Amino acid sequence: MSAQAATGFGERMKAVFYFQVAYCLGTMTWNIAGLILKSQGMRSPGPTASPAIAAVAVIIIAALVIGLRKWPVVYGLVSALVMLLVIPSILNAFTADPALWPSDFWRYTGAALNALGFVSCAIGVIGYMRWIKKR
Repeated sequence: MSAQAATGFGERMKAVFYFQVAYCLGTMTWNIAGLILKSQGMRSPGPTASPAIAAVAVIIIAALVIGLRKWPVVYGLVSALVMLLVIPSILNAFTADPALWPSDFWRYTGAALNALGFVSCAIGVIGYMRWIKKR
């Protein structure tokens, strides 16, 4: 597919993309803050604090940008993958031991952050499928 054919897709999905980036930046911040807090002997805001997850968030942003600019199929696939990957994190907030979080505030803040990722990526997948259908 040519970059010109994907241009309309990128414009159409720009608003959703910004929410996806907000989710990735939030995920990076959550994990890096958790690592910093752990290094100072404090509890992280959630059960995980991983440099790998922060790095994956950067890769996701890059893949979404490439998808919007050149290969919409990459955008659709990455959105679908992220949508599926956040489900366990959302469910954990409601089913895992509450002692894994420093407080209920952080427990539900993490769930809200991951819900943003799920919803924005679901809208991204729907947008991609509609775009394919109209082509």
